[in-house]
Amino acid sequence: MPVIYSYRLLLVIGTATLVVLLGLPALVQAETKTIVSEASYIMGDGETPSFAESMAIQKAKQTALEEAGTYVQSYTKVLNQQLTADEIQTIAGGVLQVEVLDKKRELISDGLRVSVKIKAMVTTDKVGELADRIKGTRAAEEYKKLENEYAQLILTMETLKKSLANSPSGPARDLVLDQIREEQNQFRATQLKESTLFQRVVSGGILIRQAEDLTQAIDSLIKNLFSEGITIEIGEINAAPDLKSSELTILDIPVKITKAAAFARLLTALGEKLEGLTYPEINIHEGKHIVPAGLLIIPKSSSLRNYTISKVIGYSLVLRLTLSAEQTSSPTLACRLWLDNIGTGKGTVYADKPAFLYPSSFLSSSDTIAFKFPNDRKRVEHLTLRKVKLANLQKVTAYFDEENSKIPYCGSELFIK
Repeated sequence: MPVIYSYRLLLVIGTATLVVLLGLPALVQAETKTIVSEASYIMGDGETPSFAESMAIQKAKQTALEEAGTYVQSYTKVLNQQLTADEIQTIAGGVLQVEVLDKKRELISDGLRVSVKIKAMVTTDKVGELADRIKGTRAAEEYKKLENEYAQLILTMETLKKSLANSPSGPARDLVLDQIREEQNQFRATQLKESTLFQRVVSGGILIRQAEDLTQAIDSLIKNLFSEGITIEIGEINAAPDLKSSELTILDIPVKITKAAAFARLLTALGEKLEGLTYPEINIHEGKHIVPAGLLIIPKSSSLRNYTISKVIGYSLVLRLTLSAEQTSSPTLACRLWLDNIGTGKGTVYADKPAFLYPSSFLSSSDTIAFKFPNDRKRVEHLTLRKVKLANLQKVTAYFDEENSKIPYCGSELFIK
């Protein structure tokens, strides 16, 4: 089934009554314009899949914003409002709602290409209100600066990726990789500044401080959910010879993820903080299988909806191999695993309560995060390791970590060097 994600910029909330009070002519009716846009981004070394997806969405959204700005300009002329080009673009960014209709990943010679197709909607019922709020402020100037930051980041990433392609292994390459990771962090910071800009337009500095406090609380709850609410089990590890080289061994590492006792409590606490709904104990119907799961449904009105979704799906599972310190200069080896049991997606829910005996579709608008725990399935990771390192292997552990750390993704040749 296709996976649908939904992203939107923070909206300025108002009511029809406020619009009338602000002087909207009675003959002007609220309208909605739909814009479809596509874009792609090639993920290279040092980049994460969530960053690549965000960059593709940003490029598609920028294309949609250009058309949205033209539409907003025409509408504000009907309202007899004199606005600068930057003010019009700021209003377009504030009222634009973006939903990802389709996305796909494909391996190409340059790396992993992430392609997205979005639907952007411009609803005019908030245009007049937002125009009055930003008039005479520095909001348009700040938004223009953010647009420039996005554009500069894209150029910088292209330059760094070209530099990385020409850099052999060694300190120079590691330096470029560090710069790429720093640019990813800068991109997230720019996204946060964009969100707080529109919050300030609505309610000023008090709302910003409240949002920052709420963000810290959300971060803490998500971290606790992964560290205390989910149990990771490492099964019996088997070794097999690598037929391509007598010096290498292939490790088969079974990994199983299950709910911990604290899962329901922590998921419920996260849902309450977001003013959403939680179903810690629920079953999802996937094909012929019934999979135990937990669901977090975030309201569209939540100011941290997109932030929370990206934060949760940004976590990954890390495998860490501890070697004998006396026998090797690198006592630990670590890599990340792709997660297919946590994230957003489409499926059918079967709840245990009588009121939900009939299957109901969820994630139609991608406001739900699903934590799936298939109790009859273990994933097995295959890692290639030099025999000399295998002889010094002491233990294998696993834990959840945020995707923005420097730990690379697991690959069949990661531990050969």
